[in-house]
Amino acid sequence: MLKIDDYIPFSISLHGRIMLDTLNELVAPFGITRSQWAALYFIAENPEINMTRLAELMVVRTSTIVRLVERMVKDLLITKKQLPSDRRNIMLTCTRKGKLIYRKTIPVVKQFEQSLMEGIDPGDLETCRTVFLQMAANAASCRDE
Repeated sequence: MLKIDDYIPFSISLHGRIMLDTLNELVAPFGITRSQWAALYFIAENPEINMTRLAELMVVRTSTIVRLVERMVKDLLITKKQLPSDRRNIMLTCTRKGKLIYRKTIPVVKQFEQSLMEGIDPGDLETCRTVFLQMAANAASCRDE
């Protein structure tokens, strides 16, 4: 019989949500959510990224990115620019405000990661990353079957 407490995908989701909810609380004083922080990261690190690529990097649906981008444009965190050659291709860029918030949150996010890793052997962390990557690859291959 399947016990949900022993079901790895559920456990990863549950415990991952706890960590992400904490991250949400840590970036909230900067006026953003964890999703907005992730979007700022990808946009800041990939100037003029398009919405399709942002959705791929964040592993979310395009419709989710559209809503997120609209909110971030309204909050003056990013700008959208249509390419004259392809009006469907919308490029995203951080505004000065978005860059400032992103830079201010980096130490907070790094400190949080250090807190999460406290007392854990670096070899164990590397094994954890390797296992998660393999599990994600396996999950993706289940979709293709």
